[in-house]
Amino acid sequence: MSHAWGLSDHGFKAKDLPTIKNELESTLQREVDSTFNFGEGTVAGQLTAVVATQARQVWEAAHDLYHSLNPDTAFGASLDALCKLTGTFRRQAKRSQVRVLVRLDSGANLPKDSIAASSNNLNARFRTVADIKNDSPKEAFLEVDMLADEVGPVFAKAGSVNHIVTPHAGWLGVTNPKDATIGCFDETDDALRVRRLSELRSSAASTREALISHLGALNGVQAVHIDEGVHNFTAYVMGGDEQEICQTLWLKKPLGVATLGSINHPVTASNGQIFSVSFSRPTLIPLSLHIELRVKSMLVNNEIVALQRKIIEYLYANIKLGDDPYPSRLYAILFDEPKILDTLSIKLGRVGSTEPVPNDIKPHELASFDIGQIFIHSVVGP
Repeated sequence: MSHAWGLSDHGFKAKDLPTIKNELESTLQREVDSTFNFGEGTVAGQLTAVVATQARQVWEAAHDLYHSLNPDTAFGASLDALCKLTGTFRRQAKRSQVRVLVRLDSGANLPKDSIAASSNNLNARFRTVADIKNDSPKEAFLEVDMLADEVGPVFAKAGSVNHIVTPHAGWLGVTNPKDATIGCFDETDDALRVRRLSELRSSAASTREALISHLGALNGVQAVHIDEGVHNFTAYVMGGDEQEICQTLWLKKPLGVATLGSINHPVTASNGQIFSVSFSRPTLIPLSLHIELRVKSMLVNNEIVALQRKIIEYLYANIKLGDDPYPSRLYAILFDEPKILDTLSIKLGRVGSTEPVPNDIKPHELASFDIGQIFIHSVVGP
């Protein structure tokens, strides 16, 4: 049976190492000496193995080059280059950001990198991005932005960032009036491919899909859901700048259709009139994970932390708006750890609430997880 090596109507097929080696040996026996012995340990055998290995690397490079020209099969830098041709850029990892009110005594100053944490999870630590000072003659609340210590999705509900980690003279308290803007990890190749297709499908039309695509393309936006009503709609947008979201909604929404939501910002129309545009943030449902494992030997602390990080990265990449957080999704992650023999149980809980975990996550809700709320317990067993 003949093989179509290289380019053909069916794509590109690279030669494998045994094929290359057999062809070299056959050619040498036919063209040079039919008595050549290519057995293991012979000079001829070693030479053909070296040449075959080098030739195989050339075939692999050609194979990668061919697939790097197709956005469905390209990866890494090659995929980045293809996506840039149509204006889609990979989203880089970001830290969660929260705007807080710090309570300072008269004349007190708070230096940059002062740290506060969420009372719901002391591992969710945020630090100030600038120096601030209370120049007034009495105690005052001053606004300042804080960034999470960890890159990625660090959650903080409104009012939860109230624990001072690095005390400073005159720093009397801290709180966050609004939820933190959630950070993210580097966008995966799969997610980038999907977003590229979504952005290519979007046009100036104000369909629901086009609106979702336009909003999803904004810097910092991680998820979008739209609830349609009669002559109105509510956009639920996770991440992104509030003013930029409202401006995009105004430019892309149908004429005469009202926007609803809990967040409002004024936008200026082309005729100079000012209109109010609204949207909402998704409802975060903070959940905890309690995992019981049977292991060959006890997991040490750095192994537990590494496992927690793998779990949180997987959940962040795979749990979308409206998704039910089925615990069975985690089995593949857990069994990648060679010490783990069996998963005895995976239980979900609601952080800071005695309410049961909802059976049905609504399209505008997001099951959220924090690494500090992943508890792993193990027992040694056969």
